Amino acid sequence: MNDVAFIKLDPGKREIADLLQNLSLSRIEALAMTCLIDGDSLTSSEIENLTGLRQPEVSVAMKPLCKKGIVESWDQKLSKDRGRPRRYYKLKLTFDTFMRNLENDISAEIECKSHALNRLKQICT
Repeated sequence: MNDVAFIKLDPGKREIADLLQNLSLSRIEALAMTCLIDGDSLTSSEIENLTGLRQPEVSVAMKPLCKKGIVESWDQKLSKDRGRPRRYYKLKLTFDTFMRNLENDISAEIECKSHALNRLKQICT
């Protein structure tokens, strides 16, 4: 992930984003997810500033993460009557739990592909 998009992320978080992308997340999901691993809630704007992603990209990245139950989001108004509410995001799971779930998903996928490969070998020999 040699990209200007994560220029504000420290080298450790850049590596995390690279690894998440290599495992299964899209580039924008990996960048957005990396911002949340410390457990803090961040606004869409803060994620934009950290990653270099544009607002629509942050929304697109967070939608599947929210749908999968990994991230939660909520809106909060700054004042009672004026302005648009800010959208906040936070990990719904601990990062360790997310990693265990990801590991289980990858293991199941490997097992399924291994079974299909073995079956293909049986049929073709």
